[in-house]
Amino acid sequence: MSSRRFFSIAVMLLVLMGCQQSSESISSQKADTISDSGAVAVTATARADSLSHDQARNALINLVPDVTIIHVKKSVINDLWEVGFESRGKKGIVYLDESLNYIIAGNLLDARTRKNLTEESFALINKVDLSLIPYEKALLIGDKRAKHRVVVFDDVD
Repeated sequence: MSSRRFFSIAVMLLVLMGCQQSSESISSQKADTISDSGAVAVTATARADSLSHDQARNALINLVPDVTIIHVKKSVINDLWEVGFESRGKKGIVYLDESLNYIIAGNLLDARTRKNLTEESFALINKVDLSLIPYEKALLIGDKRAKHRVVVFDDVD
């Protein structure tokens, strides 16, 4: 929880630092943005029915270093996109408006159901596939044929 909170605060600080840019540089960023490869031009406005991974990446690249887009989907709020991303080994969720000028870094809560929609999406992108764990190198305690397994991760640092 504390690492996610730190990451959210870091993203928000990056957003605030980006807001200090002059209006001339912001206007020039609204123009078509070129991806790192220099080959694909992406417009700075998302269509109402779709937002590509490249458009989301270009909107975040100046704020989040080494960003990789995990998913892009419509939010429950009109004209808002949910973007799952990874940067430097950390995953996060932000929300982009359709103009791609505004980024919301924080939790989206459903007041009626009291659900944290951001937390639900965050849990999905951080789900661990236990079938990929090399159990042959693991310390096994108990019956190898047990119906349920408990996996404990430890970091010596």
